[in-house]
Amino acid sequence: MTNPTATSTDQQPSTRFPTLTAWMTEWFLPTWQHRLDQSQIWCAQWWQHAEAIARLEAMWRAWEALRLDGALGMATWWRDVADYQMLQLLDQNGPFAACRGGHTDDDALFLTGDPAPPGWFDPAPAPAPEPAWT
Repeated sequence: MTNPTATSTDQQPSTRFPTLTAWMTEWFLPTWQHRLDQSQIWCAQWWQHAEAIARLEAMWRAWEALRLDGALGMATWWRDVADYQMLQLLDQNGPFAACRGGHTDDDALFLTGDPAPPGWFDPAPAPAPEPAWT
């Protein structure tokens, strides 16, 4: 059976946002408008927390896939991905727990985000090849 959505080169559809940082700053942070309460913790430097990066990357990739479903994609994304992951991220014992009183703004009512430094997510350069000894 052939895949009706596959192209002749099996290319994946292009993403709307090229990086996690772009999705966070251009779409997610301006869109997520839940008021934070005292039990929730967000860190504007989310990119310094490995678990947060992993969860937010999963959210972004799911968003990119589900946005293509014009019927239920975004409803599914909000219910099954965003709502669940944000409960985990904002939990007082979640990945930002150590940020209370640290490098976060405890008085923020909504999520904010400092941009990751340039090159923060760039892959490490490949090691130089070993010299050939003759």
